[in-house]
Amino acid sequence: MDLIAVCTVSGSVWVARWYNALEKIWTLTPSLDDEGKVETLAWRPDGKVIAIGYSNGIIRLYNVDKLEMIHELIQKPIESTNSLHLICAGINCLHWVHETCANPDHMIFGQQEANNFLSAHPIQKYLPRLNTLARVQPISKLLRNISETDGDEMDDETTNSIDLLLAGDAHGNLHL
Repeated sequence: MDLIAVCTVSGSVWVARWYNALEKIWTLTPSLDDEGKVETLAWRPDGKVIAIGYSNGIIRLYNVDKLEMIHELIQKPIESTNSLHLICAGINCLHWVHETCANPDHMIFGQQEANNFLSAHPIQKYLPRLNTLARVQPISKLLRNISETDGDEMDDETTNSIDLLLAGDAHGNLHL
C-alpha cells in the first residue's frame, strides 16, 4: 500500500493513498488545547502506525487504518539553565528501526539469560508507564470476540524481530 503523510501549515496532518490518483484517507486537525505544533512524522516499518512529534515534546502514535491514538509519550520537563521554569524540548527527529535476527542461535541472550538479566536489573522503573485500559469487558465476552476474529491480531507466533522508535529532541537527547 502506497501511503503518504503530510503536515500542513495550519498544523493538520493528512494521510493519502496513491492508487492511480491521490485519495485522502483521513485528516488529523490540531486540537485547541494542544499548544505544540507538528515537527516531524515517521512511519513504522509495516506502515500500520505513524508517529507524530510535536514542538512541546509530546509524541503520539496513531493507527493509520482507524485514525485512533494508540499511545502518547510525554517527556518529563527539565529545569531551564537560564531560569527556574520547567521546559520540554521539542521533538525534531523521529525514526523507526526494525531489526530481525534470522537465526535465533545468534541471539545474544537465550530465554533463561534474559530472565536472569531482567530480574537483576529492574528496567521497568526506567520505562514509561503504560496506559490503562479504557474499558474492561468480562473475560467470556473477550474470548468470544477473539474466537470470532480472523486471528491476525492475536497471532501468538514468536518472532525474532523488534521495532524501536528513536526520538531526538531540541536539547540533543535521544529517546527510545
